Amino acid sequence: IVSGHISILRTINPSVTFPTIQVAVYYSGNIYPSDIRNTINNDTGTYHHTLFTPTYIQPSQRLTVCWTVVLPYAWARAKMLKINVQNSRVDIVRLSFQEAWINTTNAEIEILGLTAASVRLEAKNSQIQGNVIANHELTVQAYNSLVNLVSRNPTAEKIVVRATNGTVLGKYLAKNVMVETVRGQVSIQAEAEEVTVNNTDGPIGGSYRVAKALTLKTTNGLVDVDAGIFGSYSVAKTLKLETTNALVNVAAEAEETTEKIVVRAMNGTILGRYRAKNIMVETVRGHVNIKAEAEGVTVNNTDGPIGGSYRVVKALALKTTNGLVDVDAKAEDVDVRTTNGGIFGSYNVAKTLKLETTNALVNVAAEAEEATEKIVVRAMNGTILGKYLAKNIMVETVRGHVSIQAEAEGVTVNNTDGPIGGSYRVVKALTLKTTNGLVDADAKAENVEVRTTNGAISGSYHAAEILKLVTTDALVRVAAEAGEVQVQTTKGAIYGDYAIGYSLAMETSYEEIQANVTFLNRTRYPVVSASTTNEKVYLSLPANFSGHFDVRSLDYTSYVNVRDECNQGDIVFEINNGYIMIGTKGTYYPGGQVVMRSNWGGGVDLVFV
Repeated sequence: IVSGHISILRTINPSVTFPTIQVAVYYSGNIYPSDIRNTINNDTGTYHHTLFTPTYIQPSQRLTVCWTVVLPYAWARAKMLKINVQNSRVDIVRLSFQEAWINTTNAEIEILGLTAASVRLEAKNSQIQGNVIANHELTVQAYNSLVNLVSRNPTAEKIVVRATNGTVLGKYLAKNVMVETVRGQVSIQAEAEEVTVNNTDGPIGGSYRVAKALTLKTTNGLVDVDAGIFGSYSVAKTLKLETTNALVNVAAEAEETTEKIVVRAMNGTILGRYRAKNIMVETVRGHVNIKAEAEGVTVNNTDGPIGGSYRVVKALALKTTNGLVDVDAKAEDVDVRTTNGGIFGSYNVAKTLKLETTNALVNVAAEAEEATEKIVVRAMNGTILGKYLAKNIMVETVRGHVSIQAEAEGVTVNNTDGPIGGSYRVVKALTLKTTNGLVDADAKAENVEVRTTNGAISGSYHAAEILKLVTTDALVRVAAEAGEVQVQTTKGAIYGDYAIGYSLAMETSYEEIQANVTFLNRTRYPVVSASTTNEKVYLSLPANFSGHFDVRSLDYTSYVNVRDECNQGDIVFEINNGYIMIGTKGTYYPGGQVVMRSNWGGGVDLVFV
């Protein structure tokens, strides 16, 4: 038989009470009709059709058979439909059985209405299409074939569709739906309590409405579905998306917040919108740029950047290597870590913000409406810039540059082998420390401490209580205002304007001191001291100073000078021998005190202006 066609249908004529089988045989002209014979027998309800063909059929001869099975209008308690044919198309119209099994090779199955408790359809080198209602289970097996069925029965237990080298399409409704294919495409509409789709070397698409669990797995193929690696996902409990060498770009924003979303991509970019209680994103050698809303979010990347927008109730963790991080984030706690990549963006954090990188720049805006509890920024071999608002701020870098704008109750900046700059407005304590780097800052705090080595100190400093400026082998040139000021260096000059409330102490060696000193009227007893070696000391004090002065040069060949530019005539010398001048000025006793020293070759000038 070259080809065949089997049609099985049910009559709409109530008067037909017995089934009939009609056979049409088409043959080529070189076949004798006498060599073809067919018989139909009814053996107690079992119908047999036998077709007798020539014993031998040559390749040039053709034989085609068409069967039409007409079932009666009254059709009750039919048990089984079983069809096993080759090269014969099967059409079925409006039939119901307890069981149905149809198997074809090289021919199509088209079902225009089949109902059974259990249905099994098998096809090879053809296609299966049509409408099937399986009350219990539908099983489809296809090889090199297309499957395109509609099977929608909410009470059906299971639908299983397997295809090799074939596409699976259609609409499926059951308690459980499972689809498997190899080297094919899956694009279905599925509704079930659970749906599983496994594909090898092919894409997955379609629309899925699943009450419990949806699993979509493929290799070497994209996933683009309406539910949500492309597409839209509405998931109650857990959504897992995983791919390699491909892009993930989905919308996963259920009306009721999803319990958990997990997205993994090897060598792939992850984009999209995600809303859940907990979100975990992982990729290697990829790019993450998502919009996420959750109670907790974790993003791990290797050798790739992280971007996006994050609105997180509790903890947000962003970690990568060899990639920058540039995000807009709002959370209770934020932890950002990378290597060989910069950190940028905007961070609105309630409790703790941690930013850490190596060999790269940090430049962020961390200015929450309500001040963040704590901000920690660390950069190895990296520059730290940006704006920071918090209760406590800690900044650390090695072989980098710090220049930030900070507002806090307390700020600590530690640098090694690098400069510190920036603007600081601090309620309590500000500490700026570095080595082998200059410090040039605009600072205001209750207490300010600046320490460096082999680096100059410059800038403007305002301390309500104590200001300490300490360096080695470098100059100090500042504008300072504080209750108490301490300036110390070695082999570096000291310059500047100092407004003090209580005391000013300046000490260096081998370099000069030149300072203009004013008083904040906090006390009638200010104390000023300045000491160096091998260089001169010059101080100017207000003409209304009242108190004691002790000005000395330990080198007898150097000069000492005390003078009043206003010529008030209220200076009284106790000792005045050219290199030592001790005496008083003003009318208030006891009063303030000025002590100036220059050792070995430096002159001393005290001027009241």
